[in-house]
Amino acid sequence: MIGICGGYQMLGERISDPEGHESRFTEARGLGLLPVVTEFSPDKSTEQVRGVVAADRGLLSGAMGLPVSGYEIHMGHTRVEKGQEAIKFSERSRSPAQGFDGCLDGDSLTLGTYMHGLFHNDELRRAMLRFLASRRGIEIEEDRFAASLDKEFDRLADLVTEHLGMELLFDIVGLPRKAPLPAGGTV
Repeated sequence: MIGICGGYQMLGERISDPEGHESRFTEARGLGLLPVVTEFSPDKSTEQVRGVVAADRGLLSGAMGLPVSGYEIHMGHTRVEKGQEAIKFSERSRSPAQGFDGCLDGDSLTLGTYMHGLFHNDELRRAMLRFLASRRGIEIEEDRFAASLDKEFDRLADLVTEHLGMELLFDIVGLPRKAPLPAGGTV
């Protein structure tokens, strides 16, 4: 199980909101699947983050040291009581930084993190899928992981261009049209 952001908080043992920033309740029990405690604060943090995987077991088997990047949006702080931190940061909002994020439980089958975009990290995603497949005795063809994000964005752009009526859109936003759209529809 993987919880990101609010899911990470809910997987923990307890969520505190002593000043009532999110609720009239000052404390709520979490699911108790991760040994973490979250305390809300009035300040909301929104940051781009970079680092490396800090663990090499369970869901993160074979991933230790892999670079990861994403972003965080949260209020407060989650403290790991025991267990293993998942990600070691090297950068926050394009500035050097130190610290950890996330937690693996004792069995290393439950992971929580504040890092949105976690699955956009191809090598990490591949390592996780390999681990999960091996637990089920399934062999995965490595080239099945080779989906190019650029190709997927191009496919999406082609679909939008094909079905949206780009000529009308250009007229609405006041952009001049000098030539028809190229074959395939992309602008």
